[in-house]
Amino acid sequence: MGLAIFITGRAGCGKTTLVKKLLPNLPQPTVGFYTEEIRDRGNRVGFLIQAIRGVKGVLADLSPGAPRVGKYRVRVEEFEELVLPELAQPAVCCVIDEIGKMELHSQKFRALLPDLTLRFPILLATRALFLPEEIERIWKNASDVRIFTLTPTNREEIYQKVRLHIQEI
Repeated sequence: MGLAIFITGRAGCGKTTLVKKLLPNLPQPTVGFYTEEIRDRGNRVGFLIQAIRGVKGVLADLSPGAPRVGKYRVRVEEFEELVLPELAQPAVCCVIDEIGKMELHSQKFRALLPDLTLRFPILLATRALFLPEEIERIWKNASDVRIFTLTPTNREEIYQKVRLHIQEI
């Protein structure tokens, strides 16, 4: 089993920003994805998925007909079409931003989670503060799991700690 590093914290605390800051320091090849807000005239109207290999898609927006998380509708099929091939690639490091309510609407994504630390020597993932128990159980008793709780005041400290953990591998 590889090293799993999880970054958790409240919405808007900087988890994605931290992941993007760490990307240049990750061993290659790296696969995975991060999310970004979609904004229209200063208002958040959805979320993009950005694959490490450069492919983009929409994770959630205000369109009708899809599973709902808050005011957003999750585009499960588009998420799976982008993320599943990305995570099927061989790599040293896998980045998942994030394991949260929107992403967990995909049963195929959920099914991949237990094998991530078997397939990749390094897993760097952001995660919701609270996850369903079956997801929490996946890594609950693993010895090579590090969980860092990010706050607006400890961003640089957490960045340095995570960077050092990755360099040690």
